[in-house]
Amino acid sequence: MKKTLQNLYPLLSLGLLPICSLMYDWVNHPGSEVHILSTAVDRHVPFSAVFIIPYLLWTLYIYGTLIYFYFKDKKTYFKTLFVYIAGLLICYTVYNVFQTTVPRPFVSGSSFLGSLVNWVYAMDAPYNCFPSIHCFSSYLLIRLIRRAPFSTIWNRSVITCLSVIIIVSTLMVKQHVVLDVLAAILLAEILCFVAERNWSPFIKSKPIPSTTKEISH
Repeated sequence: MKKTLQNLYPLLSLGLLPICSLMYDWVNHPGSEVHILSTAVDRHVPFSAVFIIPYLLWTLYIYGTLIYFYFKDKKTYFKTLFVYIAGLLICYTVYNVFQTTVPRPFVSGSSFLGSLVNWVYAMDAPYNCFPSIHCFSSYLLIRLIRRAPFSTIWNRSVITCLSVIIIVSTLMVKQHVVLDVLAAILLAEILCFVAERNWSPFIKSKPIPSTTKEISH
């Protein structure tokens, strides 16, 4: 029992995420100049209230996947966690100096989904858009699962599908625009590039049996 608890202690590092997220509200307001990055593509993206469901499930998805990474391979877990935190800090810095907004549609609150959308709109001011944290974190999971030692066709497919649905949801509920998504993907690629070349292997990856490697490819 004691050994089990000791093995779970490193999971307390997940507490860094809500601490970092406290900075979100500090910068979620209009600055001296607010930019709108909508393009013709965004104007052709239809609004769909049903996508508020995956949008709201994002937090559960991120934490659940990080916990999955932890039990499969601690090195991948810590790499993902700290790249995520680095990305959050960069996003908050950008929001502080280059604030953007996304025009929101009027949504009738008579339906359950419409009420959910209006609740999100009320809780989250229409700023802190570029880059999108939803998209950055979701794409980050796609990016890192591909080179994880426990990567299989199954977990790559599940993570990719769920992440893509969440990324699309940010556009469909008009919380973000295409440039927010592209900036998020670029940020994730840059940070992963740096991490993959400079990550110090203080925590050893679990050896993956040769049979598992053969199955996963």
